[in-house]
Amino acid sequence: MNYKVLITIIIFLLSSNLLTAQDSLYLYTVFHGENDQDQFGVVENVGDVNGDGFEDLVVGAPAYITGAESGGYAKLYFGGADFDTLADMTFRDYENKKGFGYTIAGNGDLNGDGYSDFAIANPYSGDFRTGKVYVYFGGSQLDTIPNLTLTLNPNEYFYTQFGFSMTMSGDINGDGYDDLVVSAPQDDWDRHGEVFIYFGGENMDTIPDVNLIYPKPLQEFGLYLDYISDINEDNIDDLLISSYPVDNDTTAFIFFGNKGNDIGFNNFYVFDEPLGAIVSILGDINGDGNTDFAVGNKVFLPPLTNNGFSKLTIHNEDNISFGIRSGIPDLNDDEYDDFICLSTKGREENILIVLGGVEVSINTAIVLKDPDDKTGFGRYVTSFSKLFSNNVVSLIIGDKETTDYTDHGTGKVFIYNNDLINTIGVGESSGTITDFNISQNYPNPFNPTTKIKFSIANVGDEDFRPLQTVKLIVYDILGREIATLVNECLQPGIYEVEFNAKGFTSGVYYYRIESGNFSDMKKMILLK
Repeated sequence: MNYKVLITIIIFLLSSNLLTAQDSLYLYTVFHGENDQDQFGVVENVGDVNGDGFEDLVVGAPAYITGAESGGYAKLYFGGADFDTLADMTFRDYENKKGFGYTIAGNGDLNGDGYSDFAIANPYSGDFRTGKVYVYFGGSQLDTIPNLTLTLNPNEYFYTQFGFSMTMSGDINGDGYDDLVVSAPQDDWDRHGEVFIYFGGENMDTIPDVNLIYPKPLQEFGLYLDYISDINEDNIDDLLISSYPVDNDTTAFIFFGNKGNDIGFNNFYVFDEPLGAIVSILGDINGDGNTDFAVGNKVFLPPLTNNGFSKLTIHNEDNISFGIRSGIPDLNDDEYDDFICLSTKGREENILIVLGGVEVSINTAIVLKDPDDKTGFGRYVTSFSKLFSNNVVSLIIGDKETTDYTDHGTGKVFIYNNDLINTIGVGESSGTITDFNISQNYPNPFNPTTKIKFSIANVGDEDFRPLQTVKLIVYDILGREIATLVNECLQPGIYEVEFNAKGFTSGVYYYRIESGNFSDMKKMILLK
């Protein structure tokens, strides 16, 4: 039997702490939904829901405007050093499955038990799209039965799309429990919009504690929302909510947290300029020690003063059209957090990763291209600092694979990380690699090909780089050798080998590397 083996040395020459090309991010894997038209791709970092020290990923497949019978599910993937794309749990809404998984929120501890909780919404649930939200409490023993089910009275609310936007990563009443915020931006026929806040607690219930109602029609208040940390320096988290008025420019509101539950339109800040609808908390983009936030294509710098907020200078000499989608932890170890934008030009949708600093530039952003001629790439993004380990930053991109907004696909998810940069070391070439290492194969599970990356350390000095004898062998579950991928002398560097398992049966396989005194073995899964 012939085995297709491709070995490529990957050398990154980084002369400064800047990432300068798309290749500076490592595509770990791409995985797909179950069936055609599922629209798998609503991605969310939900925090550490099972208490193992790793953040976890939930991906929704709402199939909300198709006739697909298989859609309406969400899959949970536990983080870990051996992360793979086999879902650990699958959640479904068997009553109103079309639309389930449209919105996901997490990374908050609602009941104070030390585990992150998460919520999955179906804003299209019910005959008149009233909407439902299902809350799942984290723990060492998880199941797929919701702990709480939230909805609105269907006799009073019609076409509200309750659950269109959600967040739970903040404590707006300062009681030590995170609080769940759910929007209903359509809110009956006049679309003025409402937002509901459910206070967390040991005995959290399904009755909203705060109801924010925008008084004017056609505003779609609550279209997007997010906690933005504490921007008025009173040690209580604050809430950012955007609207999308039909008859004037989009604007946004900040509702200040309050221990006395004085949360509403008598304790808020409104922006006095037209802004984009999407809002997001970022990290510390400019290094001043404060957590920044974005509305549309603008980055605002807390704290709030009598003159409002300062803004981050974003250079854009090429007049690129973009909107800010999310923050991402520091990718290039320069002590500035970074942020993610979506740029749209015609049918082409690209991700722009803007590196933080006192001033930043769109024109020097890392660009991740839309891989095919469809819309939807990059509309759902999330990031991790502990999906694989503490020193790998991961970017997750969802693509529901929509063409012309009418033809809806299976959907897929891309996982990128910066582990190649961390493996080599910033500012160093492959010649200064000091550790032997072999990575988890990607994709995993695979069919029929997968790639394995490994590094060979330099045991000499900078001027003398001796060859190392390397063996990389694949075994079946009985320990029988089935393929030799590498058996030669190699110079220090990072290598990648492709294994083609055509002709093998589905199952568990192992690959083992040996070089000098170093050896390591990992598991991979062939799934046909």
